[in-house]
Parts: sequence; structure tokens; C-alpha cells
Amino acid sequence: MILIAAATPWEAGPLAKRWGLEPVAGAKAWGGKVGGKLVRVLETGMGREKAAAALESLDDLKWPAPDLVVSAGFAGALQDGLRGADLVADLRGMHVEWVQLARSVATSLGVPLHLGAFHSSERVLSPDEKRAVGVEHRAVAVDLETAALRSWSEARSTAFGAVRAVFDLVDERAPSVGPEDASFGATVRFLAAHWTQAPGLASWWPRQSKGMKRLGRFLEKWLGTL
Repeated sequence: MILIAAATPWEAGPLAKRWGLEPVAGAKAWGGKVGGKLVRVLETGMGREKAAAALESLDDLKWPAPDLVVSAGFAGALQDGLRGADLVADLRGMHVEWVQLARSVATSLGVPLHLGAFHSSERVLSPDEKRAVGVEHRAVAVDLETAALRSWSEARSTAFGAVRAVFDLVDERAPSVGPEDASFGATVRFLAAHWTQAPGLASWWPRQSKGMKRLGRFLEKWLGTL
């Protein structure tokens, strides 16, 4: 079984919808086949603590132990040259063949893929902080959950990788709030409550949509090759 962990409804939801996965009773999760492989998509919540707690709750669901855990969703760029909706991947520790397959799949799809280390933060970083972190840690991207997901996987000797779409560029600050999920209704409700953020949401939406489409296509084909 392949476990794909994504923090928010607008990350997990679009992947589950694209792949036609069915909701799992008693959890913010979906299951089915992707690329011929048994896959579960788990919505963890944002941040290390919520990600770790979501993983610990898997025992209650009595799922089979995963053969691979993938941290998916969005990430912030830490280096120049990364564009919105580009894919970034931290595949340290994975089989070399799997890394080579990732490169081949990205090339076949015409999707930009940048390999490198992810830095995990406890909060959304400012542009100055992101640039400094990129230099200090020689990292390609930043997110809030990958470190917790990697630790959980390594403690169980489970293969782990992170593949995410770039949301905010190195000189941009990611929005701190957003719609409750990726549906049209949630967007309307969010704008009604945060109407001053409408221009910003309009500028972020195309990048979010493109990034999730690219990520879904890439993961579907890559997972099918493993």
C-alpha cells in the first residue's frame, strides 16, 4: 500500500478527486487504485504535530502497513529559478532506480522537476527568511509536514519521499488563510468572510490549480512504475 499524506483539503481533495478514490469511513482519507497500485490519501492537517498525530491514528483504521509514504501538496521555493507550479522532490534515501524513474516521468510529461532537500518549518516564513534558509541549509523548498512524515516512516523502516508543487516563490510570502477546501462553494464562503483578500486569491488560484494538476499527473505515472 502507498500512503500519500497531504496537509489540507485543497491538497488532498484534488488528488483524491482526480484519481477517483473513495472516501474512507471514520477518517479524512480516500482509497483506491492509482497506476495499478493500492493507494490511500490521508489529510493530516497543517504542521508537524498534526501530521504526526494523523499518522499515529492509522492504527485505529487497521490499514495495511504502507510500503511507501509520500509527502504531497504544496511547498515554498527556497531558491531562485523555481517557478509557480514547478514540482520539487526530496527523494533522499529512496532507491536510486526510483529517483531515476522520477526524472524520466517528469521529462515524459514535460513537467519541471527540481530535486533537493526540503526544509521543514514550524510556521510560514517571510521572503527574507526563506532566502536565508535556502542558503544556510542548501534546501530547495520548505513545508511544514515533511520532517514529521519522514521521521515516522524511518522509525518503521518504510520507504519515504516528498513530491510537492511550488506555491510561493522565494520572494513571496504564502497566504496564511484560505478556503476550507477546493470546492466552488468553499471559495464563495471564504470570499464572503474575507472579501479584502479577493485580489490575492484570484492571483494564487491559477498557480494552485496548475500545480495540483501537474502533481496528480506526475504521481499517477510515477507510482505506476515503482
